[in-house]
Amino acid sequence: MTPSTARRRARVVAFGVGAAVACTPIAQPAPSTVPRNACPEYPCAAYAQDAGAACAAGACVDTAPPPPSSRLVLLVAVPTDAHVAPGVTFALSADQASNAGVTVLQASLNSGRYLVTPTTIADLQTNTGVTLTDTSLPVHVTYRPLWPQGSPSPTPGPDAGAPLTDAVGLGLALYPIEAEAVPASGFLSGPFGSPDVGFTTYVQASVDYERTLTPDPPWDQTFPPDVSRVAFVAGTVTEGQLQDEYAPDLTRKTEALTATIPTFDLSRADGQTLDGWTAYLRDATTKRPISPIKPLSGTSTPDGGLVLPTSHHPHPQDALTNAELVMAPGAGQSLATAAFPAVAILPRAEKYPFVPDPVTVQGSIESADGNAVVADVVFEATGIYALAPAAAAAQEDAGAPTEGGPEAGAEAGVQFPLQTQGFEYAARTRAQSDGGASTYTIDLPRGVYRISVRPPDVSSSGVDAGPRSQAVAVVEAFDTGQSTDPIQGPPVALQLAPITAGTAVIADGRPLCGATVEALPVHCARPTGGEAGSPLPDTAACMPRYAAGQTSTPDGSFVLALDPGEYLLRVEPVDGTSLPWVTQAVSVPTSAPIFVRIPAPVRRGLQLFGQDGVAITNALVRMFTIRPSGPAIELGRAVTDASGRFEMYIDPAAE
Repeated sequence: MTPSTARRRARVVAFGVGAAVACTPIAQPAPSTVPRNACPEYPCAAYAQDAGAACAAGACVDTAPPPPSSRLVLLVAVPTDAHVAPGVTFALSADQASNAGVTVLQASLNSGRYLVTPTTIADLQTNTGVTLTDTSLPVHVTYRPLWPQGSPSPTPGPDAGAPLTDAVGLGLALYPIEAEAVPASGFLSGPFGSPDVGFTTYVQASVDYERTLTPDPPWDQTFPPDVSRVAFVAGTVTEGQLQDEYAPDLTRKTEALTATIPTFDLSRADGQTLDGWTAYLRDATTKRPISPIKPLSGTSTPDGGLVLPTSHHPHPQDALTNAELVMAPGAGQSLATAAFPAVAILPRAEKYPFVPDPVTVQGSIESADGNAVVADVVFEATGIYALAPAAAAAQEDAGAPTEGGPEAGAEAGVQFPLQTQGFEYAARTRAQSDGGASTYTIDLPRGVYRISVRPPDVSSSGVDAGPRSQAVAVVEAFDTGQSTDPIQGPPVALQLAPITAGTAVIADGRPLCGATVEALPVHCARPTGGEAGSPLPDTAACMPRYAAGQTSTPDGSFVLALDPGEYLLRVEPVDGTSLPWVTQAVSVPTSAPIFVRIPAPVRRGLQLFGQDGVAITNALVRMFTIRPSGPAIELGRAVTDASGRFEMYIDPAAE
């Protein structure tokens, strides 16, 4: 075996299969007091839909033919007590799941080891603490389902051309599968002569995954994560057969005169210590580490540089393909994390730029109603003031010395340009009242920030449930400048969350009472001050808060207190009523009351089996629609019965 080739063998070992945790709620019958979709008790002609509605199996359903290409995706969470693929969530497109038919969930059992060889240890040229023989390391394995962006199918054709991305990022509840190390009774040994160890878990067949094998501490500081894009075929692999062994390929830097493992000489331009800092390589797209996260100390890395090995399958053309070098200051240092493009000939010298000293920001938060305010205040940097060493030398040649540290340089006329790329920083503090105004104090790297002020969530946003909450406030483009500190933060006055009112009515004219009304945030809350400029990416800190309430009896009305912003409002009738969930876009504050019409639904149903021929019972089934833009939206839920069957009633407009 060469160090750039992973071993793949078939050996007989004994594995115990671990199971992920999954919820398996039981559907409850609808109370008799809520309206139902029931015929002939309630005539279907009253729905007056374009395609008409007809009575089928005791419910009025839309009679329009299904569209030629559906946007629906079905997710099936298998219970943890199932014999095959316990705890795994399967994704099925509308084409894969023919209506009212029988569907078999195709699974594959993936087992393997993270193998360290004498060649690997020699290449790292470091004291690894493992014996110079083939050694299996304990690892944590993550399988992230990948999805073709904009596609309703997890397995598009080879000419589809859609890029694959993390399914969760697209709004699908298709969460990563996690597997821990388990004993493997093979003839290898673990570190220091400990027992052989591997991993095994079930995954969905024919779905692409990004699989990451991360060695457990302390081996994670020496050996890299093994990252690969994999797809599995349905098979009959038994729980006692090892499929693969994965040795880190230690991918080389191919542009170097001699192929080498990525190595870096790191320091700070101001000559100060790196104690408490860490450095690593990460994928420029996913921002996840692809090398060990190594601690730094002293004023520079050791002679010979810091070795940051990576491991990919299949091998990229270069060890640093789509990679970034990260220098992360220690906690509490009020310095931004730096991310450099990991290019050029190795070993590479990289210096953390000159930056001015952190600034102390003192601010106050007020409430429009005069009450005391308690709120989290989140600062997210959109730019950091920093000076690259080469630019500092040019300023020094022009008569602006940087000797004596960054603050001395600033006082002597050194200009720190605003860097809008290559730095990352976010910090949080809390504004509290001591009987008067609510204040906060925080130390920040000098730069430009988006500030999000988030009052604590209340148990319910329904107005009848308690006092109205103050709304989230967002301030864009707060500039700390480069003057002496402390400085004042922008004044923020929190307003009461705007009232959003509406009515939900069934298309036959009956008010819909007892339904759940959810407000799903879509984009960040609107700025309340500062210079808005170009729209910034959405982050969790600036998103409006999720809210939910219920329609009231008897008129189907609802009232929510919502943060200003963009939402998808979803009305969910009570389970068992054969009425569909309906979603519509809402902008808050609203200019008029919202009206939600609940149409006669489309009926969907399947019978689900595992590969062992056993019906999948008590599985949570969720239907999503893939939108042309924005996240996928859930349309409904059901639970399979003792025969593996389920029925679901969905909004015809969502297909």
